[in-house]
Amino acid sequence: MIQEAEYDTTTSAFEPNDPAKGLTIEFYTLACEVKPESVKQGRPIFRDVEYIRVHPVGDRSSIIERPVIESDKRRFYRHYERFSRQHVQTQEGTPLSQWPIVTRAQVEEFKFFGIHTVEQLAEIADVNSQNFMGMTSLKQKAIAYLEAAKGNAPLEKMQAELVSRDNTIATLQQQVNDLVADMKKLRKEKD
Repeated sequence: MIQEAEYDTTTSAFEPNDPAKGLTIEFYTLACEVKPESVKQGRPIFRDVEYIRVHPVGDRSSIIERPVIESDKRRFYRHYERFSRQHVQTQEGTPLSQWPIVTRAQVEEFKFFGIHTVEQLAEIADVNSQNFMGMTSLKQKAIAYLEAAKGNAPLEKMQAELVSRDNTIATLQQQVNDLVADMKKLRKEKD
């Protein structure tokens, strides 16, 4: 899975009570797949999630990296404020970068015009599609892709349920095997 990130690498200003003193603080966004919605829609659905990466200056072996929580925003408020000013809001959906029909250059060109997802591409007004060479064809392919995904959604959901069921069966089978082994061990000890 390709993941896109927007970085704001900043280190602490050296103030006496600065909670970031001696730390490198990075806030960034990561496009994360929303599995339940992807299964429901029958195609990959992504949502931007804010992440934080913290490590002591000069020490890359002690990295903490996880989704941002409210206390991070308060503790490193200047860093977060700087990051949020640079942060670009995108739509939820299937990122164009995840759609193999378009090239990387087209993704960047569309991004300039505020088109970030296949859903946005499918909904572009005909009058605006004249700004792009081959846009009519791409728009039709986007619409067809979304329609096909809707048709595949029940199948995707069923496949996800089967995988979940198989995992449950495997776990239960392992528990039964462990119990049988324990019973045999107890019988041997009893004899």
